[in-house]
Amino acid sequence: MKKRFLAVSVSLMLALGLTGCGQGAKDSGQGGNDSTQATTDQAQTEAAGSQEQTEKAELNGAPLKIVYCGTSLSQENGDRAKQVLEIAAKECNAAGGVNGGEVVIELIDGGNDQQAYIDAVLKALEVEGVSAVIGTFYSQYALACADYVNEAQIPVFNVATNFEMANASDYYFTNRCVDTAFSNTMAQIAIDNGVKNPVTLFYNTSNGYNDSAFMKAYMEDKGFSVAEEIAFDNTTTTDYTSIVMQAMNVADSDGILLHATANTDGQSIIALLHQYGYAHPIISNSNLFSDSFVKNVGVDACAGMIGFAEYTTTQENEANKAFQELMFNNSSFSYDTVSWIDASFYDDFSLIVEAARLAGGNDKDSILDGLTKIKGYDGIMTSYSYHEDHSYADYIYLAVVQEDGTIEVSDAVEVTH
Repeated sequence: MKKRFLAVSVSLMLALGLTGCGQGAKDSGQGGNDSTQATTDQAQTEAAGSQEQTEKAELNGAPLKIVYCGTSLSQENGDRAKQVLEIAAKECNAAGGVNGGEVVIELIDGGNDQQAYIDAVLKALEVEGVSAVIGTFYSQYALACADYVNEAQIPVFNVATNFEMANASDYYFTNRCVDTAFSNTMAQIAIDNGVKNPVTLFYNTSNGYNDSAFMKAYMEDKGFSVAEEIAFDNTTTTDYTSIVMQAMNVADSDGILLHATANTDGQSIIALLHQYGYAHPIISNSNLFSDSFVKNVGVDACAGMIGFAEYTTTQENEANKAFQELMFNNSSFSYDTVSWIDASFYDDFSLIVEAARLAGGNDKDSILDGLTKIKGYDGIMTSYSYHEDHSYADYIYLAVVQEDGTIEVSDAVEVTH
């Protein structure tokens, strides 16, 4: 089912989803009376001090404590998370905090491998008074920590999308769609573009195998087929020529369903398909629909690639515009582009805040309760509702890379859960 996603034009605070942060600090009542000379320098100083105390008093409730422990803070994604979350907390606290309490962000370096992430999660779960945790990009890392999270009973938002995460833990959530929805969407886009017998080309992980299986099942359910399933190993492969040639030479195939990351594997595969003149549709997952990916690979290689995007900076709506302005106008944001990573972390923050508001409390149990009540919440990437698979995205967007390198985002596709 396709339907146009209508963004609501609202003020900056509302567009950025900060309504859950409560009312702003009350006026300090500094209206002077000229006849009494009340507005002397000393009086102004005292009034300013009184206002500061009033603002602090209004945030004397239990804090909403969010701990980030994902990718290493020394890496770009980790640094972006740090900057976005700190900006979001500052804005929220300036608007009155949440349930009378201040939003507090704590940062734990998640390192660059699975064991480092496990250690970081254990530290995050032990933070005194932690309300919620924002975790990893990697499904296998999240699955390795599920038992610890279950024991601590603390809600954790992961960027990862493996459908098995919700089965592993009642406390795992993602603001994105789970892989089943992504895979079904990719297969339907292929069918809509005349593809009847594609090759699935996918990253050699349980996540990749699951995606390929979902796409194959969807194609067969619709009366079509998959010519061949081909896995590639990103951990050891630097030359993808043999993989690409294998995919291109599968008999009677008429397209490629590509599950890849935005890193070396995705960049190399797209570049080689272009180099060798692949003439059939290439349908990719959302990782490859970002301004930075197109820039890294080159416009010529990416032009014509079809699929779906979760967020692009070209989306024309007030929330997206306000979010970019918030980032670029803040001295704490050091990047010259706003990415889907930024939007995703911001929406994680906003969903946790909304959960606290709905439940009326900032503790972990209230957050867990509130997360199940979210419905039709307008975020930056999409609108959000709680779904039984512990995902929240209501829509994703059809996307095509244009000849000039821009990403055209058209209809919003309602996610089938």
